[in-house]
Amino acid sequence: MEPRTPGDAGRRLPSHEAAHGPGRGHGDRGRGHARPRPHGRGRGGPRDRLRALPRQPHRAGVARAEGLARQHLAARQRGPVLGLRLRRLHRAAGRAGARGRLTVPGTATAPPRRAGRPIGRRPADPAGVPTETRILEVAERVFADRGYVAASLREIARAADVTQALILYYFGSKQRLFETLFKRRGLEISRQRQALLDELLSRPEPPTVRALVAAYLRPQFALRGGDEGGTAFVRLQARLHHEPDELALRLRREVYDGATRNYIAAIGRAVPGLDPADAHWRMMFAVGTYLYMLSGVDRLDDISDGRFTTEDTGEVLRRLTDFLVAGITAPGS
Repeated sequence: MEPRTPGDAGRRLPSHEAAHGPGRGHGDRGRGHARPRPHGRGRGGPRDRLRALPRQPHRAGVARAEGLARQHLAARQRGPVLGLRLRRLHRAAGRAGARGRLTVPGTATAPPRRAGRPIGRRPADPAGVPTETRILEVAERVFADRGYVAASLREIARAADVTQALILYYFGSKQRLFETLFKRRGLEISRQRQALLDELLSRPEPPTVRALVAAYLRPQFALRGGDEGGTAFVRLQARLHHEPDELALRLRREVYDGATRNYIAAIGRAVPGLDPADAHWRMMFAVGTYLYMLSGVDRLDDISDGRFTTEDTGEVLRRLTDFLVAGITAPGS
């Protein structure tokens, strides 16, 4: 035990200092100095110096980061170096100026990832089509071929070269995807129908039944002769009655009912003395007839032994208009 100095007079020493001398605590076990902090922890360690590095040119940043990495690994020899610490170190090295992976001698590298679809977002379409639009176009064809019940998100994701998670990110569910793609074209058809009807009603003379029927059919048959997506939607629309009632009926109401009611009212004014019941019945017959002709399942070629076909959209529209006008204007029973 060391003697007390004159400056210590009157000062009561703590019990541990009296027992072990100044500068020695309970945990020092007689080493004669305070226990040092592990290297790399606290302020001033290699990792702290690495974080404090300013942005440097590429080569200098790599050399500096690799040097600090070696110091860090040497200081942690008593315990395993976890992958998380290495990843943090790689990110810190990147901030210091390293481009690419940081390679330190004596460290293990991650095994190469097996081949497959690349992680992350789908690359941008060369034609500039947004991913959401691409999913809608592919889903439209799949639903038209398979139907809503039989089609699966896995099948759509494979055809669109995206993940199912990305489809759910944009649309939330299979039903929401179907509703979105159906309304995308269906609401446009209704807008065109209403615009054509408004143009007819704005003329000084009242519209004829033929003009009303032609205006009602024109937007639908424009899709038949259009792009692949329009043709797929025509088939999708024709088979909508095979889908679950709660889905099909709601979509028809939301998409088509407004414009269709306006056409029924216009037909009732165009045909003097037409009973309202006849106007509604005949409009429903018209809808069923044109959907059948649009679906592509007619057997005109078979029944006529190849003499007549429905390949010419203009001819189909003209003959269908003649038939519907005759039915709508026929005398009541």
